[in-house]
Amino acid sequence: MANIRLNILPIRENSFSFKIYRKLDEEDSNKEEGIYLYQLPETTDLKLRKRYLVSFAPKDGFAEYTAHSSHAIGLTRHFLTEQLLESLNSNGCAFPFTLYRKFAIEQVEFTINENARGRQIIFLSSYYFEELKRFGFIIDFRFSKNPDAPFYKDVQILSLNLDRNGRSNKNYYSDKYELIEVFLSKAYDTIKEIKANEETNLHIESELIETPVFQLNRKEYIFSNKSTANSQFQGIRNFGPFQKIENEALFVFIFEDRFKSFANELYLSLTGKSNPGTFSGFEAMFGVHIGTDNVRQIKIQGYSKDELLSIVDSVKSFKESEPQKKVIGIYIEDYSIDSVDSEASNHYYFLKYHFIKNNLPLQVVNYRKLGERNSLKWSTSNVAPCNVCENGGNPMDCKTEQ
Repeated sequence: MANIRLNILPIRENSFSFKIYRKLDEEDSNKEEGIYLYQLPETTDLKLRKRYLVSFAPKDGFAEYTAHSSHAIGLTRHFLTEQLLESLNSNGCAFPFTLYRKFAIEQVEFTINENARGRQIIFLSSYYFEELKRFGFIIDFRFSKNPDAPFYKDVQILSLNLDRNGRSNKNYYSDKYELIEVFLSKAYDTIKEIKANEETNLHIESELIETPVFQLNRKEYIFSNKSTANSQFQGIRNFGPFQKIENEALFVFIFEDRFKSFANELYLSLTGKSNPGTFSGFEAMFGVHIGTDNVRQIKIQGYSKDELLSIVDSVKSFKESEPQKKVIGIYIEDYSIDSVDSEASNHYYFLKYHFIKNNLPLQVVNYRKLGERNSLKWSTSNVAPCNVCENGGNPMDCKTEQ
C-alpha cells in the first residue's frame, strides 16, 4: 500500500544534544516563571532518574547540563519551541507570530489573514512521531473568531467548515493544505533552521513527513450475549448493552434557571417521549429507568469556585443519602464552541476535575449546540450512552461536548 503524508514537518537530525540548567526539585522549591519540571538522568545511567527544575537560561543555584534529545521527550519538544521562537525573533517572518499556551497546548501561531471576523492562523507545534522516532513540528490551520464578531456564515467560510458558496466544504483538507503551502512558500526560509547548540543547527524539512500505512478492519462492536454489529446505535437497539448497570441510577440535572425549558426537553428526550422514532428512551435501549422518581435538579446560582464546589457537595450528598444508586451528573453549559478562550470552558474543567476526584461521572450538554429542538432530536442517542458508561467513575474517558 502507498505511503501517506502527515501534516508534520520533520527535523532532519534524528538525535541531538542541547544545553539546559537544572536543579534537583525539593519539597520547598518555588516554581517560577520560565522554570519547568522534568524527570532526568542523574548520571550516564538513563534508568536512574530524579525530578529536576529546568531553565533554558543560566540561573542561580542551577547547574549546566547537556541533555540528549532522547532523555525526556517533553523537554526536547519544549526546547524546540523555544528555539523556533528565538529563530523567528532573530530572523523576522513574513507573517505576525505569537506563542499560544494553554494547559498542555504550546504552539507558535502565524496570522496569515485577518479581518473584522477574526484571524486565519497557521500554527507550528513541536511533536515526536513515535512510529518513525522523529522529532518535528505539526503544521496545521485554525480560525480564531473575534469575540465581538457574530457567528455568521462568513465565519464558517473563513474557518473552512463551509465552502465559498456557503455549502458543506467537501474540500476541507485540500483547502487547508493549500493554505499551508502558501504559508511555507513565504515563511519557510525563516523557520528552516534552528539552533541545537553553539556548534549544531537543526534543519526543519519543507516536505511533510511520509509514513507507511495499513488498513484496519471495519469496526465491530460487541453487545449482549456476545452479539456483534458495525453500528453502536443499531447494536444497542437490537441486542442491548454488553453489560448493564447493576445499580439503579440517579440523574442529577445541573443548570441555570434560564435553561429550565431546555432541561425539561432534554429529560423528555432521554425518556423517549419527545422523539421515540430516533431515540426510544433509556429504559427501552439500556434497561435503565429514568423518571421523575430518580431525577434531581441543582440550580446554578453563580460560577465562583465556592459556588461550583457547593454543586459538587450537593451531588455528593445525593450519593451519600442513596449509596446503593449510581449517581450521574448532567451539566448544561452555555459555551460557544467556536471560541477558544471562553471562560465557560474553565467551569467545565473545574467541574470535571472535582467530579472525577469524588468518583462521580459528569456528562456535559452544550446548550449552544443542542438548544434547537431538531438538534436535540438527532443528538440524544449520542448523549445517552455516555450517561450509562461504566468507566470506573472516570468521565474523562468519554469527554463529550454534546
